[in-house]
Amino acid sequence: MRLRPRHALLAAVMTATALTGCYADERVQAVNAGSYVGVEYHSEVETVSADTPPLILPPTTSSHQDTTQDTTSAYISTTKQTTGLTTKPPRETTTSPATSATKPKTTTTAKQTTAAETSAVTSLTTAPPSATDKTAIKAVWFSYIELSPILLGKSESQFKQSFSAMLDDIKTVGANTAIVHVRPFGDALYWSDYYPNSRFYDGYIGGNASFDALSAMCDVAKAQGITLYAWVNPFRTESPTLIKTIQQSHAVKVGTYYYLDPGYADVRTLIANGAAELAANYDIAGVIIDDYFYPTTDKSFDKQSFEASGKADLSAFRFDNCTDVVKQMRAACNKQGKLFGIAPQGNVGNNYSTLYADVKLWSSSTVYCDIMLPQIYYGFKNSGAPFDKCLAEWTTLVKGTGVKLAPSLCVYKAGTEDTWAGDGKFEWQTDSGIVKKQIDLIESQSLWGYTLYSYNFMFTTGYATEAMKKEVSFLF
Repeated sequence: MRLRPRHALLAAVMTATALTGCYADERVQAVNAGSYVGVEYHSEVETVSADTPPLILPPTTSSHQDTTQDTTSAYISTTKQTTGLTTKPPRETTTSPATSATKPKTTTTAKQTTAAETSAVTSLTTAPPSATDKTAIKAVWFSYIELSPILLGKSESQFKQSFSAMLDDIKTVGANTAIVHVRPFGDALYWSDYYPNSRFYDGYIGGNASFDALSAMCDVAKAQGITLYAWVNPFRTESPTLIKTIQQSHAVKVGTYYYLDPGYADVRTLIANGAAELAANYDIAGVIIDDYFYPTTDKSFDKQSFEASGKADLSAFRFDNCTDVVKQMRAACNKQGKLFGIAPQGNVGNNYSTLYADVKLWSSSTVYCDIMLPQIYYGFKNSGAPFDKCLAEWTTLVKGTGVKLAPSLCVYKAGTEDTWAGDGKFEWQTDSGIVKKQIDLIESQSLWGYTLYSYNFMFTTGYATEAMKKEVSFLF
């Protein structure tokens, strides 16, 4: 995943020294400083292959590769626009089984976890390692970009067959876990009482879906012996008018998308209930979020919620809101015996610079999360954020806290110039086997595991270049 910086001014303030050491009491200074090195964000995709159906991709202010193309304008109808996207009325109860399935009736709201329940959950592992394994979790990320081509307009049996083949692929590199993107834009690839059906079923937000895609993936994963985690983006949405449990003014447009403002209690409750729903209704190991927290540092984004809060410090207000969200999500998952993980920026300081993500606090206790999956998408020669130093910092943060560490590694950089890596910008072109060396370092320290971004850049024609395929070959 080669990602885009969130702000146009980023290149102007890029320095050769990584921003580190931003403790909780330095959060405001970190935001104001605006120092960035190796800044990358875990969004979703980069290039579009010729055989990929046209889709709406992340905006240019979002996080992945610099060559992302939006090829969707001709595909999505414009007969009715709510947020620039086509919507259909929700499924009616009289719809025939051929075009719509029935949602499960279970609705679970977030509740506080007892001390006994917390202890039980934090002792969980997924796919316990064999006698020869040095790590418990060896995962591959599947973004909506990877899932949508096998879902859009497909039957359940077709979808299951394709997903099963994808799991066969990841098992060739020793993976035992898949992290699947089930709510990328406030639209659900599962039956939800809170969010509308994803447009990746039939091209329409809130449109028809003849089956539950997450349930289907759970069935396939169980048959394949693969552990499954559900990946959601809590704040980002395309269709706030279809989310009925919040006031519409609590979704703020930033660029192409709307983002839920976590300064409001109804937003935080919605996010927690969304996690509870997934944890209660699906055979998953847990729920994982990535680094989409606050989409901007602009004061206008949450001006109303901040003023209504009566608080004096905007930065502290934002940090506290994000902390409350992750704390509630973790409690909601643990109540159902499931784990909760966060995949923040790999450079610790960058989480404080723009995202208001207090990862040092979150790493300090399982009150906030069970797993940290930092996106350490850097080579060993990166001038500002070399992989080994970043890994050492994260290892120190979680040591003795009970929080599991499973760093996320990139395959997509193989063969490319690493723009923000300073002296190491050609490392991914001149060196090979970098990801394997990173895995060896992780395993030598007996960390909980690692995750690889992402399936397309490992296996899919049109995404995986020869350099990427070579990088993957070291993992066999």
